[in-house]
Amino acid sequence: MEDSLSLPKDPVALASHLTGATDRLLRTVETMDRDSLSSPSLLPGWTRGHVLSHIARNADAYTGMLLGAGVGIEIPPYPSRAHRTAGIEAGAGACPEEHLGDLRASAARFDTAVAALPATAWDFPVRWPNGTSCPASRLVWHRLIEVELHHVDLDTGYTAERWPDSFLRHLIREVVSDLSTRDGVVP
Repeated sequence: MEDSLSLPKDPVALASHLTGATDRLLRTVETMDRDSLSSPSLLPGWTRGHVLSHIARNADAYTGMLLGAGVGIEIPPYPSRAHRTAGIEAGAGACPEEHLGDLRASAARFDTAVAALPATAWDFPVRWPNGTSCPASRLVWHRLIEVELHHVDLDTGYTAERWPDSFLRHLIREVVSDLSTRDGVVP
């Protein structure tokens, strides 16, 4: 049983938390103008426009991975590192309306892929660029992390203090669990 401060393990149920995070991000973007988008983010060398372009391209990458899982084919998130970088750069200078449209459309494509994925495909292994893999069911959680962390990276006043308790607790548990698997690290 999951308490109100826990995130659901079911990826379809977790998607509602992602919707909330995406809505918060979109409300922030709705307040941005062209000058704001060209301002530095908290990520070295990236403007806020770069961060928003990355968030949209990340949704598309994860959508492709889900579509592949649905038919039993491993699809990498990006064809190459250079392709990933080019996609981010291509959208970084967009105007606020274009960023909003891109974020909404890419999030909708991801949501559609989540809703359409057959239950049997959630266990299909997806592979990250570093060679590690996980079940497709983890993509919803990873997408939620991308949206929440990069919302903070925009440096527009949304901070980790505004993260929902359930997200923060789950993130901390995951970080501690990950650290406990590393040699020489005692959490």
